[in-house]
Amino acid sequence: MVYPIGWEALGVAPPQCNPCDHSSDGITFDDFHDHVLDSMPSDPGHGEYRTLWHVFAVAPAYSFITGGDPANDGAVAAAYASHLPAKSEAAVDALVDSTLPDGSPVAVEIDTDSYFLCAVVNRRAAR
Repeated sequence: MVYPIGWEALGVAPPQCNPCDHSSDGITFDDFHDHVLDSMPSDPGHGEYRTLWHVFAVAPAYSFITGGDPANDGAVAAAYASHLPAKSEAAVDALVDSTLPDGSPVAVEIDTDSYFLCAVVNRRAAR
């Protein structure tokens, strides 16, 4: 969950990563973000849980990426910030599904093409 540019002025509490430069490309707006885990079961092997986790990023749907409209980007930032912090799959889905009054999206989901292994083992496995 990437935080909007100017999140501090929007009254949003600091994100978990404040900042975290995971890609080692210098501090950019996407380095201010939360991590939201999906489908962690109390009973592994049931529901949506899989040991291979696919990583997606959710970011504000800024128009500056496609040419720019400062008024739109301000509205996107404010609407996006109203959903933070998103602490569940349902909260993330609600943000991704949200739109501005003109129907334009507030957020975009980005496939990072990253995966990691998250195996659940017995508590006594480390002994």
